[in-house]
Amino acid sequence: MKYKHSILGGTFDHLHIGHKHFIKTAFKSSERLTIGLTTEALHKDKLFPHSILSYDIREEELRSFLKNEGLLSRAKIIPIKDIYGNSLTEKDIDAIFVTRHGYPSAQEINRKRLGNHFPKLKIEKVSFVRGEDGNIVSSTRIREGVIDRNGKSYKKLFDRNLSLPNSLRAEVINTPSGKLVKDYKSILGKNIIVAVGDVVSSDLLKLGRQADISIVDKKTKRSKNNDFLKAPDIIVRNNNGTIKKTASEAILRCFKSSSKKVIRVLGEEDLLALPATLLAPLGSVVLYGMPDKGVVVVEVTEGIKEQVMTFVENLEK
Repeated sequence: MKYKHSILGGTFDHLHIGHKHFIKTAFKSSERLTIGLTTEALHKDKLFPHSILSYDIREEELRSFLKNEGLLSRAKIIPIKDIYGNSLTEKDIDAIFVTRHGYPSAQEINRKRLGNHFPKLKIEKVSFVRGEDGNIVSSTRIREGVIDRNGKSYKKLFDRNLSLPNSLRAEVINTPSGKLVKDYKSILGKNIIVAVGDVVSSDLLKLGRQADISIVDKKTKRSKNNDFLKAPDIIVRNNNGTIKKTASEAILRCFKSSSKKVIRVLGEEDLLALPATLLAPLGSVVLYGMPDKGVVVVEVTEGIKEQVMTFVENLEK
C-alpha cells in the first residue's frame, strides 16, 4: 500500500455511486482509512437541508457499504463538526483524499498541520462520477429530485411523449399511489406542495396555502370550472391519457422557480401527477383528487420515485 493511514470526509448523504467510487479509490492505496462523517453543524449552508438523512442513518449506510466491500475492518468512522476532523490531533496521517471541491480545504488543513509541527499530508484528488445526464452525481441533486443514487436521470424519462396503454388505465384510476385522506391538515406545513387538479388546488387556496405548483385544466368531473386562482403562468397542451414532453418540461421549470406557479392544461391533467412526483425534490408532497373518495397525498421519497419510475418506463412512446 502507498499509505499506511489516510483520511477523507464528507456528508455522505443518500450514499451514491460517486461516494462509493471516492471511498474505494482511497482504500486502493491505503492500509487504513479514517472517514469523517459530518454532523449537523456543517449542513446549514447546503441545499435542501431538511432532506439530509440523520447522522445515524448515514453512518449505518456507510458501515453497510464497507462491510459488503470487505473494508470495514480497515476503516474508522468519526463524527466531524468542521473541515479538520482528526487531521490536527493525529500526527501519523499520510494522505488526505478529496474531490476538486475539497481541494482548498485540504490545503488549509496542511497549513494548520505545519503550524502544529505536523508533516504535510499528501493530497490525492479523486475524479467525480457523472450520471446519465452527463452531470456530476451528488447528494444535492438526489435531494433536488433530479437523479437517483445510481445517477439515473428522471428528466430523461420524459424526453418523449408518453401514452397510457389500455392495460394500465384501470390501475391508474383505481389504485392511489399515496395515502387517501379526507382533509389537508397534515400537509399544509410541507415545504413544497404540488396540487394536480382544480378541486385540490382551489381547496388549498381557500385554506390560505396556495400550492407551490398548481396544475389545472379548468374542469371538475369533466365539467367546466371557471372558479379558480389567477391567470396561469404557463399554458400547455396535454391530451387525454398522455404525458406530453412539453408538459413535463413546464413542471420542471416550475420546480426551479422561487415563486408559486399555475400551469393551465389544455386537455387533461390527470397523468401529470407522474412527472410531478418524479421531478419533485425529496420531501415534497403531490396531491391529486379521487372523485367522491378524498385526496391522495403522495409524500415524495426515494421509494416512491422508484415505484413511479418503474410505472413510467412501461408507458408507450
